Amino acid sequence: MTSGWQERVELERQWLQSLRADSPAMAQVVAEDVVDALDREIDEETEDGLIWDVAEGLQQTLLMEVSTQFEKAIESSVLQTLENRSRQLAQVLGEEWTFDPDRAALDNLRKSLRLVPRLKPYIDSMFQRAKPGVATLLFRAVKDDIEDMEKEWQADGEKLRSAFERERLALQKEIAQIAEEIIQRLRLYYQQALEELGAGAA
Repeated sequence: MTSGWQERVELERQWLQSLRADSPAMAQVVAEDVVDALDREIDEETEDGLIWDVAEGLQQTLLMEVSTQFEKAIESSVLQTLENRSRQLAQVLGEEWTFDPDRAALDNLRKSLRLVPRLKPYIDSMFQRAKPGVATLLFRAVKDDIEDMEKEWQADGEKLRSAFERERLALQKEIAQIAEEIIQRLRLYYQQALEELGAGAA
């Protein structure tokens, strides 16, 4: 290890304290970004209306979009900073520094995928709110007026967008909670590497 490493480690500890205090606000920003991305995806997917025969596939598309955007938001909000600080610290400490950015990134990916089952009930609720009754769907099935069908698809798309707005705050709250859990987990992982370093020096 190079000289002055103890001062650098102390700076890292101070930064981790700030990260701990800032994590709720960071998680909220992550949640807002993810929900905004979901909003855009719903608008794009329902631009020409919503056809219920393909609604199940759309639900899966939206869930994977949430997962992907969540992973990206965590990476840009905290993981990249951790990786950069870790790289700089490794230059000072050499092999004594044990934090593994790849492991942290993999953990983020796993947590992002686990987001799907926690958010699926909200997405399901959106579609249930927007879906017409069985009788309406049966009546539509025997119609052959394309113009009327397109109007119905457009109306259903609008209903889904309205249902999303009703679920927006609940979705955002759930995503923020998960984001804070991950940010704190990453912080503790980094902190553990610092503590191991101190134990080794002792």
